[in-house]
Amino acid sequence: MIHNYSKFIDGQIFTKKDILKILNDNEIECQIIDIKFYHYKKIYIKINESGNISILKLCLHKHSIELAENEKRGYLYFANEDTSKFNLPNFKQINTNENYTLSKINFINGKKGNYFEFAKFYKNDFSKELNSISIEDYIFLINKKIKIDSCNNHDSKKFIDVTEKILNKYKSTLILMDASHGDFINFNSIKTNEKYYMFDLEFFQKDASFLYDYFSWHLSPLISKTVKYKQQFIFLKIFPLLIKFLYFMFKKKYKKSIIDGEKKFKILLILFLLEKHVSSKFKKVFNEDELISVNDRNLLSKNSNLYMNLLIKIL
Repeated sequence: MIHNYSKFIDGQIFTKKDILKILNDNEIECQIIDIKFYHYKKIYIKINESGNISILKLCLHKHSIELAENEKRGYLYFANEDTSKFNLPNFKQINTNENYTLSKINFINGKKGNYFEFAKFYKNDFSKELNSISIEDYIFLINKKIKIDSCNNHDSKKFIDVTEKILNKYKSTLILMDASHGDFINFNSIKTNEKYYMFDLEFFQKDASFLYDYFSWHLSPLISKTVKYKQQFIFLKIFPLLIKFLYFMFKKKYKKSIIDGEKKFKILLILFLLEKHVSSKFKKVFNEDELISVNDRNLLSKNSNLYMNLLIKIL
């Protein structure tokens, strides 16, 4: 069977009949309300089980199955009262095997949060004592996780050049480590009259650089829109001022934060930009052209390039 991206999105490759078989195999008796097909062979199925509305996520590719397993780890980690940082919908992994992963979250009838509501979604004042690591060791961990050394090309050489510059300036600096949602943006949020929720923890990290979620919320949507509307030149010009503004607002809001100055804030930002760059630039997914549209691949590549250019701008 030829797995064509557009045919999958249109529901021609994995059909409603196939979905019903999986639901039956997992003894899920329900009414299907809606089905949405997404890239990387993910399917979201809105269901009604005796009046209880839920969202099933069915992952059918090795890459999305791995992300689903990581998402499970994220939900389990942040469900603990001691490590909780945001409200989460009820989550359950129903089945996982070599062919698919099926999970379920309860449906929340609300609307997306907006860009200016970070503090309402993030229940943390950044004052907790955390473990630290040297920048040299942190970059080593990034390299090990992404396996950049095995990519002998222009991008990997650029990564090496940039990390050498970072180490020359900050090698002896210790940075704080913290757990991260991994993709903490308002697109992955939902609010009701009573509560503010986050979901989609596929990129959860137990050991990320401190403030990773803060930078993700405030910068990732801006960078995506900058690329979409082809305004990279302007964004690069205003970026240093934007960072000063973000630091000012951070210190104003989080007076008890363990961040002790703008320099440390900037170092953490540099590491955030570096990891965002490498996580998309060096990600290896088999048959990716069948899993995501050409346009989305191009946008991801341009996003990755902008993260690197912003890093170089403030380094």
